[in-house]
Amino acid sequence: MRIHAILNRRAGTIIGAGTETFEHKLGKVFGDAGHSINIEVVEPDAIGEAVKRAAAQGYDALIVGGGDGSVNAAATVLVDTPTALGILPLGTMNRMARDLNLSMEVDQALQQLATAEPKLIDVAEVNGKLFLCNSFIGLPPMITEKRQELRGGTLAERLRGYAAMPVAIARGARRIALLIDDRDSPRLHRALTVVVSNNLYSESPSLLPKRRALDEGHLGLYISKHRTVTQTLWLLVKASLGRWSGDPDFEGQAVEKVTITSSGKRLRVANDGELLWLTSPLEYRIRPKALTVLAPKAEPA
Repeated sequence: MRIHAILNRRAGTIIGAGTETFEHKLGKVFGDAGHSINIEVVEPDAIGEAVKRAAAQGYDALIVGGGDGSVNAAATVLVDTPTALGILPLGTMNRMARDLNLSMEVDQALQQLATAEPKLIDVAEVNGKLFLCNSFIGLPPMITEKRQELRGGTLAERLRGYAAMPVAIARGARRIALLIDDRDSPRLHRALTVVVSNNLYSESPSLLPKRRALDEGHLGLYISKHRTVTQTLWLLVKASLGRWSGDPDFEGQAVEKVTITSSGKRLRVANDGELLWLTSPLEYRIRPKALTVLAPKAEPA
């Protein structure tokens, strides 16, 4: 395959190894697998434009090395095109890479990508904004905003900020009134957190929630009607043990479309970890098999 790799210059792995050393490693792995590869290292805010330029040149695949934000920027460009998106997990959470069963160890992930195969997966969107994993309303965007406020501070400032964050969030968290219309019957909810996922989550025990498939053509709609942050955190503990379905204050279902309306003009939303302010109502929909990705070959049983 003809491959173009776009790497986030600020990724910790690249900084630690050195740009030239990392480029040499990547070139050797893909060259040994019989691929032709070009490598481009850019600043985080230039990834979207770099993907646009590369996509116009007809490569078979574009590999993006970075976190979930970088992957989302690339997917937004490559959706509904024949070019495959390869994900080299160099971020913090790496949600999409985990759901594709890519290793979080960089050398192993490179080997997986060098022998990976194209696969069509679903994407989801809200008010025209694409997301690959999930879209949060309520408590998680509040946490994301607090984290963003601490970026750029000194180490001491960040440590103090993170130490104070649980108390600040517990005091500031409020249930919000939402009209949720899943095309069945509109329902008014007071929710601390609402999650819309691109395909349903598995109920198997897992430290981080993982989707059961990436191409079933459904959104997952999950509503936490708990009254306190502590109750919501306890739900996350039960989810990690695979025991979330019995919670009376939690609702989950599969939908193809959903509209969420609030009394305010805008809602704070976190798409794949990126904070957005979107105009109400929020119109969610699934786009089945709209993105081609490089998926590692399944290991023999």
